[in-house]
Amino acid sequence: MARPKVNKPAWIAFAGVILAAVIAGLFGLFKHIPTSNQSAVTGTGEATANTVGENISVTSHNQSGGITAGKIIVGRQPRKLDPQFKAQLERLLTHDTNQVILVDAQLGDQEAVQFAEEIKTYLESCGRKVNGVREVVGPQHLKGQMVTPDGKTITIGSMDRDL
Repeated sequence: MARPKVNKPAWIAFAGVILAAVIAGLFGLFKHIPTSNQSAVTGTGEATANTVGENISVTSHNQSGGITAGKIIVGRQPRKLDPQFKAQLERLLTHDTNQVILVDAQLGDQEAVQFAEEIKTYLESCGRKVNGVREVVGPQHLKGQMVTPDGKTITIGSMDRDL
């Protein structure tokens, strides 16, 4: 008895389509299974994680199952003026409200300049006189922030990382 002749190109194409469908189905199934360090979220709502100085920030709005995020930022987060820092400023700055405060920022560090601008705006909203934000170069690479002993100058350096 003779074997029927099979059209090999058609058979290979059919097998390729079946294999592609199986692989696509498996990836579709596995993308909804959380790994051990993740969790699945059901329902709707908003989840936000934003830690200054950490390496990941995730924001998700109206999340409904699976692992989803509306916005993911990888890298250090910019500093923000929080109530604790505001209290430190009030304690360290000169108590002479007529004295002009200088706010300096590390030259070339956009994050430092933005943080200095936020501090300047806050001080002005408190009725303090502020002489803008100056970008300065120090004798060495400045990290963090400092207030001079006389309380008249605030200098904002880079975060705890090199430029």
